[in-house]
Amino acid sequence: MTIETVIAKIQLRRGDFDDLPVLSEAELGYATDYDRLFIGNKPVTFKGDGVTREFNLRDTSIIPTQIKIAIDDEIIYDTDLMNEGIHASGPGLSPEEVNFIEEIGGSKILFARAPDNNAVITVSYNSEILINKQPQEKNAVLLDITSDIITETKISWDVLLYNTAKMTYSYKAGEELVVGEVFFITNGPGPRPTIKVKNSATDDFITFFGFIRDQQFHIAYINNTAPANLFYSLELWNTI
Repeated sequence: MTIETVIAKIQLRRGDFDDLPVLSEAELGYATDYDRLFIGNKPVTFKGDGVTREFNLRDTSIIPTQIKIAIDDEIIYDTDLMNEGIHASGPGLSPEEVNFIEEIGGSKILFARAPDNNAVITVSYNSEILINKQPQEKNAVLLDITSDIITETKISWDVLLYNTAKMTYSYKAGEELVVGEVFFITNGPGPRPTIKVKNSATDDFITFFGFIRDQQFHIAYINNTAPANLFYSLELWNTI
């Protein structure tokens, strides 16, 4: 009996970043000019109440050129058809339909006027699949919007081993780009430990803090921009 071996080659949708369409759910697209990989998400739906103008895709940073919005199955915003951004007209869209959207950025979609009561709003969008090309470990943690409330991250270490830390980070939320460093030092874990934090960043979108609990030093933050992943490297040592 002869066994035939069939080798199948799977190729992804590919092309320039600017030409990448809104992908179908679980469809992959590769931007050959920037070596970036994207995937289409399951469409998200909201229901209009006739009053609300702002809708948020939680834990998502929207790529403004890779999103499609429909109301009651009628497309009112389609980046595949646009050349000049939110307020530009494009084939298949009237100026009234284009101007229905006032702003897209971070995780926010802001309508110029509230969708009708019981209108079904469907949002299709792409997310980037991050490819780590560096030999070192990649660290990332999601930062949400905190509205001036200090919020704990998942970044921590044992203060019995290390009392000093330096975190170098970068952050992108919508069109906002932040890069900076933050230093932490403590004489903990005594009953009233001294903690010093020095923030250094290009903008004041994110402020970091520190506290000690159960002999662990924990990093906390206030985020004044949009939710997205914080990419960071952490150096730890003991100052004695």
